[in-house]
Order: sequence, then structure tokens, then C-alpha cells
Amino acid sequence: MKKQRRKSNLGFDFAKWSSSLLMLAVFRPKVHYPFGKPDKKGKLIVSSNHIGALDCVKIAFAFPWRRMWTLTRSQCFKTPFSNWVFRSINCIPVDRDNVSTDTYREILDVLKEEKMVLIFSEGRLNFEGNNLLDYKMGTAFFAAMSGAPVIPVFIVRRENHWLRTHIIVGQKLWIKDICEGVPSMPDIQKFNEYIKEKEGELEKWKDEHMGK
Repeated sequence: MKKQRRKSNLGFDFAKWSSSLLMLAVFRPKVHYPFGKPDKKGKLIVSSNHIGALDCVKIAFAFPWRRMWTLTRSQCFKTPFSNWVFRSINCIPVDRDNVSTDTYREILDVLKEEKMVLIFSEGRLNFEGNNLLDYKMGTAFFAAMSGAPVIPVFIVRRENHWLRTHIIVGQKLWIKDICEGVPSMPDIQKFNEYIKEKEGELEKWKDEHMGK
């Protein structure tokens, strides 16, 4: 695999700050930290639910001073032009049914460089209200392989376009919290469930403090 160049971030920076104007005007986002504001420095995996095409823009708003690499379905990279566009805004192509070794290496390389990676752990858009779908194993696997912590995030689905967007950010999760030594596959599976459990707590907080 030819290593992807990540020296220039002009495309991502332009897209992020220009889209921030859209966020402020249309979504009027509010970020909540019900369990305290986590340290957002260093290598980091963000695990979020996935309710719409602009979720990555919403997540970027919650992490304003971080550049972000986002796992994106490989179909979005089919043409040379679309490949250039998505690559320029720091998207990493992933085949949800057959993740290649090239994808694994690229994600781990990004984390090794102390960057932030966004993974929608449900693996696809969720059209079933605010209830979380089953999680794919990728988030827990990359956390185990890289040693990066995971920050769970829950984006609240708006009931109508007049309501503002609410983004709920949890605390850092480490796989070492649930296992000792080198993580085994059962440890990774357990951590995957732990991530979903903690993201579910953000959903419960939303129900208790913002209504269902």
C-alpha cells in the first residue's frame, strides 16, 4: 500500500471552519459534559452514534481544536474526484463487511501520530430513533491495538428542524480499566460492550435531563 500523505490539512481545516458557520446558523449546537470535561489531548478514538450525514461536522464542533480522521464507507471513494475530496478532509475508507489490512495499518498509523480518529461504532446510519444499534468490534479493537483511550459521544436526534442540536460527551475509557496485560479477544469483546454501556449512560442522561 502506498502510504497516504497527511502533511497538509488545508482541506480539513477549510471544511471544518466553514461548516462551523452552518452549524451555528442551522444546528445551534450545545455540548454537554454530564460526568466532567475529559482531557482531549493526545491520541484519541471518539465513538459516536450515527444519526445523519453531518454527524462528523457535529463531532468536530465538540472538539474544536483537534483535527480529526473519520472512518467512511469505501463506496464514497469510488471515483478519482470523490477519492480526492474525501481524502482531503481526512476520511479513511473502510469496507464494513471486509476491513482490509491497509485500513488497519492506516488507522493505527494515524493514532501512532497522536491524532484523533472518529468511529461510528454502530457501523451504519441508525434510523431507529435514539436507541443504539449493536456495536461493531472496530472501536474496541483499535483501542486495544493502539493503547488509545475512547471518548463516547451521543448525538441527540432532533424532533424537528427548529430545535437545537445537543451533543453529549462522556469520560475517557481505557481497555486497561477492564483487563490486565495484553488484551485477548474476549477482553476486546468485553471492552466493546463497555463502550456501548457508557454511551448508553449518555443516552439515559439525555432522557433524565432533556426528556425522551
